[in-house]
Amino acid sequence: MSMLERVKTFIEKNGSELEANPAIAEIAKTLANNLNVIRDLKQVQDRKTKDASRKKDEIKSSVIDGILKIGAALKAHATEVNNIKLLALANFTDSTIRRMRHTDLAEKARMIYEAAEPLAGELGIYMVKKEDVHCLKNNLPHYLQAIPVRHCIRMETKQATTEIKSAVNTGLKLVKQKLDVHMRPYKSVSASLYGEYLNSRRIVNVTEKYAVRAPELESKSSGSVSAEVWSVD
Repeated sequence: MSMLERVKTFIEKNGSELEANPAIAEIAKTLANNLNVIRDLKQVQDRKTKDASRKKDEIKSSVIDGILKIGAALKAHATEVNNIKLLALANFTDSTIRRMRHTDLAEKARMIYEAAEPLAGELGIYMVKKEDVHCLKNNLPHYLQAIPVRHCIRMETKQATTEIKSAVNTGLKLVKQKLDVHMRPYKSVSASLYGEYLNSRRIVNVTEKYAVRAPELESKSSGSVSAEVWSVD
């Protein structure tokens, strides 16, 4: 997509020199529309993903805070009354709770609530109020709902990714099969302009930090190039 953006900028920048060929103007218009479609898809994808992640993370944070706060009180209470079973339930570290899988965390929250609910009146000396216990209970169904919602969003974003890839491929084919052909005559009459076009057609592999030119492309001898390599010839 970055390459398509650079090609679009090149055409806009050199419009006066390229206007002799109306086909290039039409290609530029089609390319601009294609890029707008890609941007719209990416915006929808990013917004949905961020919203779903934010909501899930917020409710997860509340559940974890509740487990840690009530769990500490239960552990202190269990130690005083020598309740081995309750002590085993409340004997965990902060990091253990934070690393739990979604379903395991939800089950732990349920067990902590059920153990604390009949003891709510006795946990006040450990800074746990009845409202804290009820809050954990009330947050649990919201957390359980947030998990499948985020999963559904992931499925939607995967579909959006497929559509984005399709739109990018359409733009790449347009450049390769049409624009390259219409730009080739400039190689003889305006070498600097053609060279600028070739520079805009560079495909950069961000992962391996390789840059490849569109025409007469050569692979770097230091490694393989995973980006798709095209030649104008």
